Amino acid sequence: MSDIDLIKVSYEAARAEIVTRLRIRSQTLAFYLAASGILLGYIIKGGPLTELVILVALFSLAGSLMVTHQNVCISLASEFCGTQIKKYFGDVPMWNNCAVRDKDAKWRRRLRFYSQLIIILFPPMLALVFQFAVGDHSSLYSYLISTESMISIVIMLLVLAILIISKEYRRRIFNLSGNGEGSM
Repeated sequence: MSDIDLIKVSYEAARAEIVTRLRIRSQTLAFYLAASGILLGYIIKGGPLTELVILVALFSLAGSLMVTHQNVCISLASEFCGTQIKKYFGDVPMWNNCAVRDKDAKWRRRLRFYSQLIIILFPPMLALVFQFAVGDHSSLYSYLISTESMISIVIMLLVLAILIISKEYRRRIFNLSGNGEGSM
């Protein structure tokens, strides 16, 4: 196999991995929303377990870790295409030329960050609100300082930190790949 054939195969494999991981990321978010919806429905119904608030927060932590894993793998494969393989293709356009300007890529990353933030953090926040509404609490303050609420809030802050770190990591990897070629 010649060097150019090996480069083409490597490029196609990286591209296929990116497409597959994009699909997995979307499926992960869909599964997370479905599972969270089931738990939220149980809370609305007046389920007796106050620990469900923690369970929804734990689902959000698991979801954020799974999505972050896919985001990191997508960034690395994209960075590989943009730094290691692109130079062998010369002026031939690569498959990810939809955002050739840094400004376009920044908007895409920002929109993805906010959408993932809302999708992943909304169910545990809603679980807190629903549990307070169906619960028997003397005040909002006493509910928020309860053990279940505090654990849930700490988990949500951890999820927020994971998503912010992931966003910054993707930004750094994107900048390494140059010319806007390395962002998904």
